[in-house]
Amino acid sequence: MLKNISVFFVILYLSLNLNTIQAAIEPLDEYVTQNIRQYNAKLKQYEVEMANFKTTHAKQLSPINVQADQLELKIEEANSLLIPIELIDQWHRQCVLNYSSSIPAIATLRSSLSACASNTADSLMSSPKSTFNTLKSYYDKLPNSVANCEKTHSNSQTNYTTCVTKLITDANTYTVNNQKTFTSYMESSQCTADSRIVAAWQCSFNIVFNTASILSTALRKIEDCVDNRVWCGSLAACKSPNCNTVYFNNAVRQNETIRNPLYNPNSTVSCMEIHFLK
Repeated sequence: MLKNISVFFVILYLSLNLNTIQAAIEPLDEYVTQNIRQYNAKLKQYEVEMANFKTTHAKQLSPINVQADQLELKIEEANSLLIPIELIDQWHRQCVLNYSSSIPAIATLRSSLSACASNTADSLMSSPKSTFNTLKSYYDKLPNSVANCEKTHSNSQTNYTTCVTKLITDANTYTVNNQKTFTSYMESSQCTADSRIVAAWQCSFNIVFNTASILSTALRKIEDCVDNRVWCGSLAACKSPNCNTVYFNNAVRQNETIRNPLYNPNSTVSCMEIHFLK
């Protein structure tokens, strides 16, 4: 009889103790859940900051694509002007051939401009992304750590509470330190992005300026050639037998006669440039 009573009280004690621990676990569960909500919000904040960074970076580079479109229109406009000129006669065709080769191809131009903006935001986000992943991995382990507290201290409310609160305290400290690291990386990435944006714009400006200059020069030379203001095409490309040079020096000026600059035994030459150089 006494043995049965003793067993009864032991069971009653354990039941009361477990109920007490369970009563302590319930508010702690809410405490843990609330902190996990905050941790998820922190991760979301990181994701938003990185996404905004990428969006801003892409917007700053997007006008380079607009420049490519505008240059393509200019080149197409020039080509549409030159194609009919080529069909007029052999002289016009030769003038176009002499100078149109300097006009860059549209594909080459787009490739060059794309290279200016090739540094995407993804390469700048490697360190912030790594910091984000580290924090997420830390948070993902918390539920198991809380479960271990409950398992290890199932017979002690105080020890269980201490175990859980320490986990949350450590997590909060880890979060603060991680936030500092993340912010530092984001600031560094922004600084690098700013310098790359400047370099990209300088790169695209040089291409746009050079292309506009080349296009303008080519069209002017073709026009001069067609109007017979430049004979035999490009002076820079003038070579024998299409080119002859007369040096206008004292010896020439003091002689009544000079070598015939038009003399050319090659009967196939249909055009000749004569350069008078002092």
